[in-house]
Amino acid sequence: MRAVNLIPEELRPRVPGDGDPRIAYGVLGGLALLLVMVLVAIHYSNELKTIEDQTAAITAESQSHRARVATVATTPDQVAADVKTRTLLVGGLAKTRFPWGDALYDLSRAIPEDTTLNDINVSSGGGTEGDTSGSTMSLTGCTSSWVGYSRFMTWLKTMPGVEKVESSSSAVSSAQGGADGVDRTRNCGPAPLSFALEVTYSQRKIDLLGLPKPDAGASGATGAAPAAGTPAAATTPAPAPAPAGSEN
Repeated sequence: MRAVNLIPEELRPRVPGDGDPRIAYGVLGGLALLLVMVLVAIHYSNELKTIEDQTAAITAESQSHRARVATVATTPDQVAADVKTRTLLVGGLAKTRFPWGDALYDLSRAIPEDTTLNDINVSSGGGTEGDTSGSTMSLTGCTSSWVGYSRFMTWLKTMPGVEKVESSSSAVSSAQGGADGVDRTRNCGPAPLSFALEVTYSQRKIDLLGLPKPDAGASGATGAAPAAGTPAAATTPAPAPAPAGSEN
């Protein structure tokens, strides 16, 4: 005989495994979806934090650049004032420095074969405002004769930037060695003429670019020094004009 349960279904006790399994699957899927959403939210939160840090760094760098730009001259007057200040600074530095390397090179080309130098002493000018004194070069040595001495002084006057050449002393002496025992008069002949002279350079001027240039009015400012052993054009004196009323 078949048993019939007369208790309503909603009042019957539940048995494990009884019911629709799709409900359990739905719950598990919902939990998995919730976990994925939490992970995605954490990922984007980390990216947002990184972007905020980068934005703060860029903002700080931008403010630093703006502060630097604010200190840079932007108007034409400010640019002109800055250029003038820098030009005066460079020009002042160049004015206090004399190109002794070029001067000594020119001197080496202006020494005749019958002239020997014993000592070379140089002195730079003050280079300050109102100081008109130029740089000087003191030379001592010997030459073969008075003609050789005159030729040497003439060649010195043709060097670039030289304003004047003055003889301090000159005298004929016997050929003999110096205090250190070295004979420096072998190029000056048997009766050398010992001399001491001073070469004065003109006060240098500074152009708008701060570059030094010699005085345009100085003697030999643009001329080139003659090569050693080559007679200079200035060594041949011009003939004196004939007196009035004289016959040829």
